[in-house]
Amino acid sequence: MPGTRRLRESLRVYEELQKKDPSSYWLSRIGCLNIKLGNKDAALSTLAALEEMQIPFGQADINYSRAQIHAALGEKEKALDLIKQAFKEGYGFDFYSYDNDFEFLPLFDYPPFQEFVKPKG
Repeated sequence: MPGTRRLRESLRVYEELQKKDPSSYWLSRIGCLNIKLGNKDAALSTLAALEEMQIPFGQADINYSRAQIHAALGEKEKALDLIKQAFKEGYGFDFYSYDNDFEFLPLFDYPPFQEFVKPKG
C-alpha cells in the first residue's frame, strides 16, 4: 500500500529528526504517525515520553503536542483540555495552530472545540 509506505518513511525521518533535536514537536508527529499506522502502543509510549518531559518555559508546547496525540486517538475531551491548558500557559493563536492544525482534524466537528476557536469580540 503506497500510503502506508510513505507514512513509514515519514516516521523514520521524524525519528531521526527527534534524535538530533529532542523536542515535543517531533514526538507529537511520531505519536500521530504511529496512530495512523495502527501502532497504538508506540503512540502511547510517545505520549508517556511527552508527559515526562520537563522544559523550562516549554510546558505549553508539551501540552499542545500531547493534545495532538489525544486528538488522533479520538479522545476529544482530553485533547481540548490540553489545548486550553496550553493556551493558558502561553501557547498563542496564530495561523498554524488550533483550527488550522491538521493534527486536530478529529476535533473540527466537536462543538466545544469549535466554540474554543471561534473568534471572540
